[in-house]
Amino acid sequence: MSHEMVWTKIHDEREALLAELEQLSDEQWRSPSLCEGWTIQDVVAHLASGASTSKADVAKLVLKHKGDFQAVTDAGVAEYSKGKPAETLAAFKAVLHERTAPLSGEAMLGDTLVHAEDIRRPLGLTREYPLETLRELGDYYKDSSGLGVKKRIDGLHLMATDQKWDHGKGEIVQGPLLALIMTMTGRAEYLDDLAGDGLPEYRARLTK
Repeated sequence: MSHEMVWTKIHDEREALLAELEQLSDEQWRSPSLCEGWTIQDVVAHLASGASTSKADVAKLVLKHKGDFQAVTDAGVAEYSKGKPAETLAAFKAVLHERTAPLSGEAMLGDTLVHAEDIRRPLGLTREYPLETLRELGDYYKDSSGLGVKKRIDGLHLMATDQKWDHGKGEIVQGPLLALIMTMTGRAEYLDDLAGDGLPEYRARLTK
């Protein structure tokens, strides 16, 4: 996936999410997301913060917070969520087409899509994501050394049922590729979308 294509996909996903965010009530903005301890507004604040933070900015912030990456994340969320939902929405809208990123483009695309689902799922919203985007993120996360992905999927055969994609060897865990991506990144709420002989083990790894 070219650099230009990655950013096109990121901007497409931000635009799709913005259209839904603009329809939410203040009560929905303050409701829980799939990120433990974060409201919908907090997740949007995180997305706005990430789109405003360069790699150089991250290096400075890590020094400021003495190597505590979670503190860096929390500070960004606090900055962009301290006002009313409309203010957080405006901040997200302002960075909609920015190309600033604290991580690689692929990581930024994954962050955008996964956190969009952290918002959509608890609100009962759905999006039909481009199959190519899901396939590319599936490939990105299966090889990821971060987010605890490896320990979750090691020794299992993940298999998408909505397009041609699979990874690994062992007992099968199968279902929509979106559900596989979301569970790879630790979202147990998507386990009920999956099936297969390997599902009990996969569930145990995600819920222990």
